[in-house]
Amino acid sequence: MRTETGDRTTWFPRDLLDVVRTLHDTPHRFAFNFAGVGAWTLALLHAVPGSSRTILEATDAYHPQALTELIERSGLEAPTQAVSAAVADALAARTLERADALTQSDEPRTPTFGVGLTGTIATDRTKRGEHRFHLAVRDHLGTERFSITLEKGARDRMGEEEHVAHWLLYAIGRASGLMGHEPPMQREAEALDHTFHPTPAFHAFLDGDVDVLHLDRNGEVDPSPPHYAGIVSGSFHPMHYGHRELADAAEAHLGGPVAFEMAPTNAEKEPTSPLGIRSRATQAYGVRPLLLTRAPLFSDKATRLPGTVFVVGVDTARRVLEPRFYGGEQERNEAFERLRQQGSRFLVAGRSGGDAFRTLEDLDVPTQATDLFEALPTFRADVSSTELRTQWN
Repeated sequence: MRTETGDRTTWFPRDLLDVVRTLHDTPHRFAFNFAGVGAWTLALLHAVPGSSRTILEATDAYHPQALTELIERSGLEAPTQAVSAAVADALAARTLERADALTQSDEPRTPTFGVGLTGTIATDRTKRGEHRFHLAVRDHLGTERFSITLEKGARDRMGEEEHVAHWLLYAIGRASGLMGHEPPMQREAEALDHTFHPTPAFHAFLDGDVDVLHLDRNGEVDPSPPHYAGIVSGSFHPMHYGHRELADAAEAHLGGPVAFEMAPTNAEKEPTSPLGIRSRATQAYGVRPLLLTRAPLFSDKATRLPGTVFVVGVDTARRVLEPRFYGGEQERNEAFERLRQQGSRFLVAGRSGGDAFRTLEDLDVPTQATDLFEALPTFRADVSSTELRTQWN
């Protein structure tokens, strides 16, 4: 189908071109290795101006020996079967290494990930086996993999290539901090196996062996992070311009670096899954460092991050003051004392709620805790994650 794009005509569907345009506007970049399928998607990625901001390198390992050599370069064993989940994982691991190596001397550096794709789809002869593909995306938190078996004969070659493109752009978008997109539609007879395998560092955090996992602004684990003057905490589902502008305003007010912070468990919400953590974390890449903590209460965060100012909206500050989250008023006051002992406090931004704009002055702060709360002046961003999720639906 020919598609008008303003100044020219292409053979790609408009909806896919729109996704590619959005991908080119993110700071994320990736390397791409594929075998048996994927050339159409690569052409699609290059069909929209700006692909140099997204694609670092792409390799089509079509000959079996080319695929073997590509995998062996990463110190992995040669594949016994070219179209397998293990090959997709190996290609993704290889491309993440390449992406990191290619951008090592870039200034500034950008967040990177690797994409591996292997498949067998319709061709000019009848295939006795299944039409299927395995797609893996690897970043510094883990590998997300989609293994899909297609309904044989339901699509021609171009139809299957386009279906692979839908899945590939969906997976790349998830690794590029795009949220709110539904996965591609599958036919009833088609099978999908979706998995996520954390890296050792992320696995140690999930198991509780590590209390805080520091990710730099490129999404890489930072073993020796700086001290942050302030931290903007949130569930970031999704992250929006209000979060980013709040961090900018807090940094200017505090006169020191500010990072984002997210905890898998929250006093009011269900725990976030490992894949959910990874998907939300990618939104911070290219913007600011992100701290993952195993601390649902701010008094717990202060113990792990002493001397930190917690930057929150007035709605969060209201919840901080509620005794029910601590087990009672005395327990709340004890938590406030732990915050004070750690040199931590709250910087509170106003927020629109209902028909009014509310600030710290609208909260009933106990007299013994007023030293822990400071208003962030002249900041306003009337946007909420809840409203954005409603728009997704």
